[in-house]
Amino acid sequence: MPYIIYAPRQPRSFVTNNPIIYMEARFWGWKVESQPYDDEYCYFVRKREQRRYETERRIQELERIWAEERERR
Repeated sequence: MPYIIYAPRQPRSFVTNNPIIYMEARFWGWKVESQPYDDEYCYFVRKREQRRYETERRIQELERIWAEERERR
């Protein structure tokens, strides 16, 4: 199930399938959404990232932000 994560101080949302990141971001009070697999917005975001060759970088960026927040707390 795709999750949309709106991390603080980030202009663009992240799409992830990682439920751990979703649950912790939700606990921290970040804006998050759980979407069905066929969600049009998630599909659009992933296709845009693929066209821009950003997929791997965006995954790493979300994981870095999440890890820094975990360490901070």
